[in-house]
Amino acid sequence: ADEVKYPYSVMKRSGVMSVIVNDNIYNINTESAVYVLNKELILSLLNRDDYSMTQSEYNQLIGDADYKPEIKDLVATTEGNLSLKNGKCLYKKKEVSKSLYGILTLANKKKDANIIKFADLLLQNTDDRIITQLFDFIQHNDIGIDKDGYVICFKAVTHNYLDHRTGKFDNSVGKTVTEDRAVVDTDPNKTCSRGLHVGSMSYINKYYGGAGRVIKCKVHPKDFVSIPVDYSGAKARVCEYKVLADVTATV
Repeated sequence: ADEVKYPYSVMKRSGVMSVIVNDNIYNINTESAVYVLNKELILSLLNRDDYSMTQSEYNQLIGDADYKPEIKDLVATTEGNLSLKNGKCLYKKKEVSKSLYGILTLANKKKDANIIKFADLLLQNTDDRIITQLFDFIQHNDIGIDKDGYVICFKAVTHNYLDHRTGKFDNSVGKTVTEDRAVVDTDPNKTCSRGLHVGSMSYINKYYGGAGRVIKCKVHPKDFVSIPVDYSGAKARVCEYKVLADVTATV
């Protein structure tokens, strides 16, 4: 039978190698005995095509327990506003997703200001769940982040720019559309519910193809309220957005 394999991701920074397996982060100080004894294996993790380790490699490096004592007792690493602590990725002491943490690590080196601005705006959101989920939503190919850190999404509307759900909101170009956050459903398991909806172009094409117009919107990260579990995570409920353009002719 094929040997069990453990998918992983890995980040190497000054003095620390971080290996992420099964949502646990193992920070291995390059001066520690763990690193010295397993240096060849640890360095090989950086150069694999499939980014997976075998059961025997997992046992050797991490062990059957959640952490080997030598790893568990290491002080959490910190680089500026980014830190890894107790298996969590933190930005300015707030937990964020592993994917956003990795991008922010690169952004600090490349001075990608829009990602850093996005993260700062995201921390203004009052819902911790959104703070950890939003960047994964953005990673849909046609959802982006503009130079000011706002999220660029799309929305299907009627031919006269009214919303499909209530027919009350004017989505003409230049309009800022707002709904009381307290009214917007925060439960991601309620897949069709109250709130202003935005999404990826793939979501628009699949569920509204040819029905009315398509507009491009920008949304402040603090105004995202929930990301429903259906639609492959390509739709979100928000409480405010600004209409940037009618892009019907481009889709």
